[in-house]
Amino acid sequence: MQPDTGANSTGSDGRAASKRRAEGGFRADIEGLRALAVLGVVLFHAHIPSFGGGFVGVDVFYVISGFLITGLVIKEIEASGRLSLKDFWARRMRRLLPAAAVVLVATLGMSFLILDALSFRQVARDVLSAATYVSNWNFAAQAVDYLAADAPPSPVLHYWSLSVEEQFYILWPLMFAAIAAFTLRRHITAFRRRQWAAAVSVVGLLSLAGSVWLTQHNQPYAFFSTPTRAWQLALGAALALSSQLWSRQSRQVRLMLGVVGLSAVGFAFVQLSDAGGRTPYPGLLALIPTFGAAALIASGMHADSPTLVQRLLSVRPLRFIGRVSYSWYLWHWPPLVLAAAYVGHAISALQSVVISIATLVLAWLTYRFVEDPMRRAPRLVASARTSLGMGVVATSAVAALALVAPALAGGVALVQPPQGGFTLPNPTASSSYAPGVYTLGPREAQLQRPVVYSNGCHVGALSAPTLLPCVFGDPNGKKTVLLFGDSHAAQWFPALNKATKANNYRFISWTRAGCPWFALPVQNMKTSLTYPTCAAWQKEVMRRIALNPPDVIFVATIEHGYRADVGKKFLDIDASQPLVTQAIRKTLPLLVKSGAKIVFLRDTPHMGVDVPRCVMRNLKQPERCAMPRNLGFAGGGIDAVTATSVAGVQVADFTPTLCGPAPRPCDVVRQGMVLYRDSNHITVTYSELLAGLFQPYLKP
Repeated sequence: MQPDTGANSTGSDGRAASKRRAEGGFRADIEGLRALAVLGVVLFHAHIPSFGGGFVGVDVFYVISGFLITGLVIKEIEASGRLSLKDFWARRMRRLLPAAAVVLVATLGMSFLILDALSFRQVARDVLSAATYVSNWNFAAQAVDYLAADAPPSPVLHYWSLSVEEQFYILWPLMFAAIAAFTLRRHITAFRRRQWAAAVSVVGLLSLAGSVWLTQHNQPYAFFSTPTRAWQLALGAALALSSQLWSRQSRQVRLMLGVVGLSAVGFAFVQLSDAGGRTPYPGLLALIPTFGAAALIASGMHADSPTLVQRLLSVRPLRFIGRVSYSWYLWHWPPLVLAAAYVGHAISALQSVVISIATLVLAWLTYRFVEDPMRRAPRLVASARTSLGMGVVATSAVAALALVAPALAGGVALVQPPQGGFTLPNPTASSSYAPGVYTLGPREAQLQRPVVYSNGCHVGALSAPTLLPCVFGDPNGKKTVLLFGDSHAAQWFPALNKATKANNYRFISWTRAGCPWFALPVQNMKTSLTYPTCAAWQKEVMRRIALNPPDVIFVATIEHGYRADVGKKFLDIDASQPLVTQAIRKTLPLLVKSGAKIVFLRDTPHMGVDVPRCVMRNLKQPERCAMPRNLGFAGGGIDAVTATSVAGVQVADFTPTLCGPAPRPCDVVRQGMVLYRDSNHITVTYSELLAGLFQPYLKP
């Protein structure tokens, strides 16, 4: 995130100095701008009030990187007529890999000491993706995974932005080198900036258009992916290509650019705190910090007459922070995440500030003893091959450690499956069993998914609204049973599949992640995402029901889990409930009208913690993870009450079995069996054991 910028430019020729500043020479104001960028990110992650938009510091870093890297590339091509890709990538490896590898190894070690075995395994996978610079794609996939929403944040989540930059560093010089080679072969001796500028413009405009579109349709991928961030790097590149234009501007124009740029970045830090919640980001909102950073860079391209803004950015404290900004960015996040994991709850803002200051010290030490020495090591500087070899060895070593480390993690439950098969645990019996011995352990529970997750019948949240046949049970059965809803319906698939097979019924399962069965535009509370194809999928299911009505329809959805969309603004959960109630009352009569028996499944309790991880931390006392029943049903069963008021609808309430008699808390482990695969979905094994509960509702 902090490319080499060359030596300071102090020549007597002002125009030459300005050119060097514009094309990659040292600039104190850019060092200060780096400081603002990293401060924004650190303050945001420390949950400091009024800095809720500090995450856009990453956007500022992208513009800086695009400007500096492109300046270095065109400078080398102009000077020698070619670009040594080997030397370029060697410099990047010397600059970025050593500190990144040190922090990854340290994070892996801290995670090993602090986290439970299940959480550590996930961190090791994340470290592997970070070490190989594909973590942006890894975290994009996790962000759209509804079932991963309960997982704590990864201590290497921030490496996503480094992955974007590394991918940029691989592809960007190839484009410039190819254009240079093309023009040389045709004996074009004129400066090639027009060709480069055209290529940069095409890449930037396509990337921006893709970012705006994808932000509305798949926000996590718009946020994390390289193609939708490339326009910010391209804008920095455009500044480098147009450097002579900006260096000729008057001091007054440059002062105005600096003031506008600083104001835009400051505005973004303070006012974009809701971006990603009610307002999807990046999209068009990213123009604010991105063009703000570009204006600040453009305003400082004249060496002889720095403006007030450049002087402010060049003060020593900011320059110090800017100098260690890369290492601080690497260090600031892992201790915040792991401290919260260690104490078992969110840490305070004051504690976050103390940790952030401590990581600044770590950043200076890393800069002093790792980052700068490795960048300047004579043997590495003298040989690109040695530098590349160092990079390969460092990457391979961290990756190998991430692959091996999970095998060293302890605390895995002793699992002894019952010899005669699983039986339904008695909900009224105590959860006593041999301490630490499980019939279905936390790791096994976490991995359980109904088969509809793998065969396409539980549709992904962002998938097209098409319906597969998804016929189970007896295809020629005299009666047809339909399961309709979101993942809280899909968790009942094993039970209904077993029950319908026992009755020789035809069973259809149509479920979709993050999409309720009732007609209402919503945002998922856990992922804070909207799913544009949800409404089309709902309509298609309703059309199929009207065309060929089943005999019994079971509907289920998460209770108190959706935020209603009102005029492209999302209400909070409590304010959304009246609209959810209205949608239930409106949709249920349409289902009743089909002539089918309608059964509303009351939602399962929400445990408030990721159950397998909690049990892994409390193997001998899993009752610590149990949830008081009044807290396990945040909505108070209001959806079931609403369904009861609709004529022709039966409500199936399995709470007495799931939680036992009141006021007993809702167990997460019974007789050695972990009952939940996350915080709110029951395991496949437990669902199958509950098949008998459905028999009364399958009868005429």
